[in-house]
Amino acid sequence: METELYKTIMSKVLATGLSKRSFAVKYNIPRVWFMDFLNPNTGFRPLQVKTQSMLIETLNIPTHMLEEYNKWVREKRGK
Repeated sequence: METELYKTIMSKVLATGLSKRSFAVKYNIPRVWFMDFLNPNTGFRPLQVKTQSMLIETLNIPTHMLEEYNKWVREKRGK
């Protein structure tokens, strides 16, 4: 996946040295959502408001990245 959000989250995971599962637990990120987000074989869905809020608060993700990701998903789905 070539979105800035994906690259940012993956760089945070790699910087911690934790497994994806351990990273999700440490930062209170729902594991199922996190594993789906990181898996390129799953269907991409726009981020819901609750998920956006969680990413902003727990990982300090800028809102412009979230908006870019949602736009990318909508374009990918043809909507």
